[in-house]
Amino acid sequence: MGRKKNPNKSNIIMLSSLIVIAFLVTNIVMIYLNYQNYENKFEILATIIENTSEDNIDAVLGILQERDVVSAEHGYQILEKYGYTDSNNNALFRMFQSQTLLIVASTGVIFTVLMLALLKWKNAVWKETVDVLSQIELTLMHFRENKMSVLELADDIPEYEKITHQLKALGRQLDLLREETVKEKEGTKQLVADISHQLKTPVAALNTSFSILLQNDLNKEEREEFSKRCQSALDGLEVLLQSLLQISRLEAGLIQIELSSKPFIDTILVAVNRVYPKASVKNIEISFEYEPALDKIVIKQDHKWLAEALVNVLDNAIKYSPNDTEIAIRVKKRTTILRVEIEDHGVGIPKEEYHKIFQRFFRGTTQQVKEETGSGIGLYLARKIIEDHNGTISVSSNWKKRVGTENENPGSTFLIQLPVLDMLE
Repeated sequence: MGRKKNPNKSNIIMLSSLIVIAFLVTNIVMIYLNYQNYENKFEILATIIENTSEDNIDAVLGILQERDVVSAEHGYQILEKYGYTDSNNNALFRMFQSQTLLIVASTGVIFTVLMLALLKWKNAVWKETVDVLSQIELTLMHFRENKMSVLELADDIPEYEKITHQLKALGRQLDLLREETVKEKEGTKQLVADISHQLKTPVAALNTSFSILLQNDLNKEEREEFSKRCQSALDGLEVLLQSLLQISRLEAGLIQIELSSKPFIDTILVAVNRVYPKASVKNIEISFEYEPALDKIVIKQDHKWLAEALVNVLDNAIKYSPNDTEIAIRVKKRTTILRVEIEDHGVGIPKEEYHKIFQRFFRGTTQQVKEETGSGIGLYLARKIIEDHNGTISVSSNWKKRVGTENENPGSTFLIQLPVLDMLE
């Protein structure tokens, strides 16, 4: 529906014109009647002068000269004596009656016209109000049907413009809420599916191992083997549970990222120290390259959680790298961006999975990845934490880089970019 023009302007103009006309007509009528009254009195005085002797004419003329008028009580007595105080015998009274009737008739006509104009204006206003309310009702009905279009009200009335603006704002808000609800519903369904998938393997392993342990024909070595498998499955469930708790807290806002200005090098050293024991078990060397000036570089960060994100990335590199290899960490400054490269000599990541590995519960499809235990949550948490630091994380692998060498794994390079705040003095 298009914009509806306001019909009240013409009604208001017409009503205002009628009021002005009524005022002018009333004044003209009153001036005319007063003038007629003046002429009648003047005619009476002229008649009296005409029929008065020369000796008494000064008394009559004195009335026109604004002299003090002598009390007219004696004159009233004379008029009463001859019966002229009776209204029926008084031409002046009959003249008064006719003038009164004229005034009443004219004011009655004017009043009737004004009332009709007011009634018409009221009906027009009421009709428009009902029309606006109907449009608002129809808009709200559309909202209930998830149709967020807003019917336009009159565009030349500020109040209607405000209502239209609020309806549009309400429509946008409802649309966003609906999208968020649908997204949350789909996310919940996906989360349940992901959790079910993650639980399937360890639960199946536990079921199989316990079923075998219940058999009586197992020797000591076999019982120890299946007991270890049960423990391994339970450890996997515990890791999954802790990861799920971290995700739920992070997404529910229970984990607050509190940013403050701190040196970045200190944070990455904390992360390296935390993963060093795992790297030493596989004899993996961690090298750290950065310019000495970067010791003083400061970024807005939550020291604890940013270190947690770096630990997850480094832990992933260690897990999928063979023994006796190297993980290189390079920190560089690019104008207002701090670049952190973490390069390993691991199994690599297929190009089509570059973005998928940062999704919740996603694990690679290669055989080497499937052989390792994991929940597919570490890189997802790292991405969420880095994004909360206004940064980005990406990954790439060079499948041709090491072909023909002793270690033909393509390796992976994780690139983390964070905004630089300042340099310490």
